[in-house]
Amino acid sequence: MKVQHNPWIFLLSVAFLVQLCLALYEDQAGKFDWRHQYIGRAVHATFDQSGVQGKRLLLSTEQNVVAAVNARNGQLGWRHILEEGDSGRIDDMIVVNNFVLVLCSGGGLVRAFHSISGSLQWEAPVPASPAQKRGDLALHGGDDQLLVLSGDSITVLNSDTGVEVWTKVLSNTGTTDYVYTASHGNDIIVAGISPGSHVSKVIYTKKGEVKLQESFPAAWLASQEQCQFSKGHLICLSQDGSIVYHARLDSNAASFIASSISQYGLQRCQQLEVFSADTELYEGMPIFSVRCDTKSFNLFIIKANTKLELLKTLKEVDSAEIIQFEDITVLVTISREDGDKATMAGIDLETGKEMTELSVKVHFPQHHGAPNQLRGVLFKHKDGLIGMRILVISEDHSLVLYQQSGKVLWLREEALASIMSVEMVDLPVSQIMAKMEDEFGNQNNDLLSMFVRRFTTQFQQVQAFILQLRQRLKAVRHHHHHHQVEEAEVEQDEEEEEEDEEEYLTRDDFNLHKMIVAVTSCGKIFGLDSQNGHVVWRLYNPLLVPFTKQGRSVLPLYVHRTTAHFPHQPQCSILGLHKTTRKGLLFTFHPISGVAEENMPASGFELNHGILQATLLTQMDSEFLRPLVVLSTDLKYFVYPREDTDLVKELAPSLYMFSSNDAAGILQGYNTVPTDQGLVADVMWRLDLKREGHAITQVVPKRLDERVNSQGIVLGDRSVMYKYLNPNLVVVIAEGDDGQGKNSFNVYLVDGVSGRLVFHCNHKKSSGPINVVHSENWVVYNFWNQKHRRVELAILEMYEGKEQSNTTDFSSLHPPPPPVIMRQAYTFPGHISAMAATITEIGITSKHILIAMQNGGILELAKAFLDPRRPENPTAESREEGLLPYIPELPRPFEATINYNHSVYNIRGIHTVASGLESTCLVLAYGLDLFYDRVMPSRMFDVLKDDFDYFFIGSVVVGMILVSLLTQKLAARKALNRAWK
Repeated sequence: MKVQHNPWIFLLSVAFLVQLCLALYEDQAGKFDWRHQYIGRAVHATFDQSGVQGKRLLLSTEQNVVAAVNARNGQLGWRHILEEGDSGRIDDMIVVNNFVLVLCSGGGLVRAFHSISGSLQWEAPVPASPAQKRGDLALHGGDDQLLVLSGDSITVLNSDTGVEVWTKVLSNTGTTDYVYTASHGNDIIVAGISPGSHVSKVIYTKKGEVKLQESFPAAWLASQEQCQFSKGHLICLSQDGSIVYHARLDSNAASFIASSISQYGLQRCQQLEVFSADTELYEGMPIFSVRCDTKSFNLFIIKANTKLELLKTLKEVDSAEIIQFEDITVLVTISREDGDKATMAGIDLETGKEMTELSVKVHFPQHHGAPNQLRGVLFKHKDGLIGMRILVISEDHSLVLYQQSGKVLWLREEALASIMSVEMVDLPVSQIMAKMEDEFGNQNNDLLSMFVRRFTTQFQQVQAFILQLRQRLKAVRHHHHHHQVEEAEVEQDEEEEEEDEEEYLTRDDFNLHKMIVAVTSCGKIFGLDSQNGHVVWRLYNPLLVPFTKQGRSVLPLYVHRTTAHFPHQPQCSILGLHKTTRKGLLFTFHPISGVAEENMPASGFELNHGILQATLLTQMDSEFLRPLVVLSTDLKYFVYPREDTDLVKELAPSLYMFSSNDAAGILQGYNTVPTDQGLVADVMWRLDLKREGHAITQVVPKRLDERVNSQGIVLGDRSVMYKYLNPNLVVVIAEGDDGQGKNSFNVYLVDGVSGRLVFHCNHKKSSGPINVVHSENWVVYNFWNQKHRRVELAILEMYEGKEQSNTTDFSSLHPPPPPVIMRQAYTFPGHISAMAATITEIGITSKHILIAMQNGGILELAKAFLDPRRPENPTAESREEGLLPYIPELPRPFEATINYNHSVYNIRGIHTVASGLESTCLVLAYGLDLFYDRVMPSRMFDVLKDDFDYFFIGSVVVGMILVSLLTQKLAARKALNRAWK
């Protein structure tokens, strides 16, 4: 039977399959935005030996990332971001054949990634381990089998396929933590430690049968951190650092052998490190080192007769690594020197002599801190000479790769993956503009000198304009020929551009170009150029550590003075804790140049007391400096700078602070009392928000730099609903259990001055993570609704009503009547990791909510979609106001994703700042990655577009002027001729 096909049905079917595609023009991508990808602090690192030796680096990090980095340029080859928290925690990583094997013991998985492509080859489940217990990986049977020690069991997997061979549950796990596993011939050794008691070992056969199980005493052993496992030996260091214990676990009746380090001329060593290199020189016996101070390095080997032998003692060594290549065993060391130099040396362990071809001076800046780890690879050049590449993992989380000549091949600043706080500081004006401001500010010059200075300044302006025009033309030419330029020329141009940026870091016409100051968890501070994200300067303070507040690490950054007060220099400070004393530590620096303050100690100002709260005052002193007021745990105030103490005393009657006891659920407010001993805090109010099983997890105040343009909203009947604009209002989130085994959380709106509870609501069967945006008269927060299993966005809007109680200043001590609260909740199609609101210079532009999603996108959502007054049945008045009809689901349009296909992951915060254009808001999203962009919530209404046709408009204007002149002349001639008639 012949079937006839109707072409119209076919075309209609194709039309239904066609979908609307939204895209970004190619010339717009990357024009105002940039993205930097990171991996975080490296824990495991190795050079890939599967292909060309040293071609790529394989790493795993504290941020649960497995990645491959190109060893030639430092670029990411591939990257896998595992689950957040303990479920994605990487306990161990080994590389075998073409596989990168990682143990995620918290999640109970072993994953195998292809070392070249990064594709997931297989994954196998294993018993999960608690957070305080780490798993271990080892190879067995000629790399064919993988030993996995996880939880309370030992599992053997096929390393090629991930198929389980056998699993055994370890006994006596109630008192013993099994933490080490290794292969010895055909046997498998598992070792565990019972602190203060004994060490247990179990030897299995290849088929999983118990061959030997025994324990031997170790009453001196306090914790497993004292021990390391290598080549079948358990090596431990006593608590006082005077004795090295070692036991051979592959033998029957194992026991510890004690060796006093005093017989080697050493005293009280503290750090024990084992080396995993398989050295044929010492017949595979374990090699380890101990340090008796931060710079000494003592290399030991356990001989076949179980005796210790001191191989090498070196002074002034920061880090070391043993590298095996063919028949050569090399000890590579790095030692920091004064200034920005370090010495990298190679020592042949067979002869004990230094290899001059591997010893070189390298550039190692002070801002890297101390080198923590070395990873190296040796190879042969075409001429037969030995080459070397060394990776240095430093205290500041940076990765630096050196080649044999000492040249830095590349540098990765991985500290930027752990940013704690961010500020965008205005750049200073140009030198010419500074001279003009200085000219107007100086009243002592005579008329002639002012004329000469004015003429010189304007001549320099002409020169600067010509230079800027040339640079623009050069940039356009470079843009058109970008794809035709060779790689070396591009790198050279980038270096020249970086030098130009450092030289011309000045404010642009619309204040869009800023300095991004970022503070990281390791105490490293960065100055980033907002145009491209390049690092302009770096500072490192190893003694600066963050606070822990509401279960989060906090390292606040304060801007005391901006660049708007020339000739006074801008100033910023960071408030943290001292690493050793755990007291307050204040570090002050110049945000544009990155230079620490002159009169400040190298580590910062030690406050010698604990920190309860700190705030930056809005009032300025005579030098336009905003003082920082710090409240100590003994309720005394510290003012920085000290010279502003008198100013703070004058402001004491209006200075109020509050603190939160998160676990107890208590907020406490203080007023300031001047005394003869200084300023002290007096408890003014106390608010108990404690509910059974609940704890305070967030306290969110309003931004100090936010401006509100409109005091109210105009309703459809032409009346005004006035906003409740309390600048002292804070949002408090308390999460916990409702007493019936179900999660819930409470939202409190509290006046931070008077302690008055403005509003409270409870969300049952709901949990976090909760992100809060507090702006103007509204609060937006997200949560997970466990009952309906969805993400919801809730909004609270506060209004005084149709009459405003105080039209001048708001007073928390004489507050208006309780506000009218309007609230609504909407469902959101995706999981949220961070939120922020846009901000502009005057506050005229509409508000948008920036939402960082866990899938890597950043959504720009108009606040109008979250309006709680959206009607179900629109009326004429609601349409007059422009209210959208109520729909419970929020849209997620793809064209509103500001980072288009540049996904960014594990975003912890979004920082927004106003520019010189009222229409434009600058955005920086930070987390594992960085993303910067400009957003225009109400579109660009105050500046011409980039594609504006200046030539056409100019031609029209010139033509109209010529026509008007011509018609004027013709009209005059016509009038003259008429007069003669």
